Amino acid sequence: MASVIPEVIECQVLHEGEPVPGLMLLVQLKTTRKNPYTLTLGPTNEEGRALLLRTEIEQKAAAKLDFALMDFVPLDEAFSGTVEVSLMREKQLDAALRAYGMFHEFTEYPPDYQATMMRAKEIIRALGPGARFTLHASVRPDSIHVMIPDD
Repeated sequence: MASVIPEVIECQVLHEGEPVPGLMLLVQLKTTRKNPYTLTLGPTNEEGRALLLRTEIEQKAAAKLDFALMDFVPLDEAFSGTVEVSLMREKQLDAALRAYGMFHEFTEYPPDYQATMMRAKEIIRALGPGARFTLHASVRPDSIHVMIPDD
């Protein structure tokens, strides 16, 4: 039986102790079968925070399932109870922009997706290649395991 889908995923990104607005995150919902669901979250607000609600998770997961039926199992049937959250660095932002270029005609993206990703990339570049970030993430219900890989 699948675990309960998160009600809310809340993250905050800090650089040298200060919040960073405009950044993007990847949220990976691990599954017991087939591929995990990887969703974008952001941009972070002036407090460096971004929030993903269950309704958004369900909508984004359904869109992925509709687009690539053979790659996924419905999230409510296969969610493992583990969420991994990571900051999108330049490499991930470039990959997201390439995917947008290939797929935006076939699947729905937010209207400002490309500009948001480009803005996040500019912020990451401006902070420099060695920039270290602190990422905090919490998930409700708290029975869900949260992983934050090392930067």
